[in-house]
Amino acid sequence: MAELINKMQFQVKKSSSDFGTYLFRVLTGGWVGMVMAHIFQMIFGFGNYLFFFIIVLMTGAVLKITKGWGFVSVIVFNLFCILLGVLFRMYIMVAPGA
Repeated sequence: MAELINKMQFQVKKSSSDFGTYLFRVLTGGWVGMVMAHIFQMIFGFGNYLFFFIIVLMTGAVLKITKGWGFVSVIVFNLFCILLGVLFRMYIMVAPGA
């Protein structure tokens, strides 16, 4: 009986951890999708439907790419994206002829 309870506690802990990681991956995908949609909207000047489509598309792509990743790997991916964004911002600020 004690073994069954321990197994059940482990499954609950694992499923809640997996749900938290999945939710974090969805938020990461939405964040990346929002940034890409804003960039594409500024470049091409399209409407709201395509804007939301790009957000959904990028969220799905990030979910597919990060399917086997753990929580720490997704955090490292987020830090890499932030670093890349800061690098692009610095390039735009320093770019000649801007």
